Amino acid sequence: MLVAFSKKGSDGKVVPLTDEGFARLVVPGDKAGGRYVSNVRNIVILSAPASPLKPKYF
Repeated sequence: MLVAFSKKGSDGKVVPLTDEGFARLVVPGDKAGGRYVSNVRNIVILSAPASPLKPKYF
C-alpha cells in the first residue's frame, strides 16, 4: 500500500495533489483505483515480520 501526495504532471514535473484531495491511497489489486484521504494528522510507519504466505502478483 502507498500513500501518494504528489504526481507527475503532463510536463514531467512533480506536482502536489491539490486538485484531487490531499492524498490518495494506492493499493495493489484494488479494482476501484485510488481513494481519497482527508484529515490526516500523522502517519506512523512500522515494520512487520515477513509473511509466511507466498506473494500474489496482480
